[in-house]
Amino acid sequence: VSLVAWTIQGLGTSTSKEGKEYFIDLDKHKKYFVWVDEKDGDAIELAFSRKKIEARKNWLRQFE
Repeated sequence: VSLVAWTIQGLGTSTSKEGKEYFIDLDKHKKYFVWVDEKDGDAIELAFSRKKIEARKNWLRQFE
């Protein structure tokens, strides 16, 4: 199973022109994830879930 996700950094501070440029070429901005097992699902949830903010912060502190 492949999961496709994309994010826009700083969209709130982007100009209308920058937003249009970004959305014209979405394929350029896509990131592809290959789902191998449930651990991958847990990792993706940790990375993107609004409910996992504190857990994500703790996880990221490991890499400081």
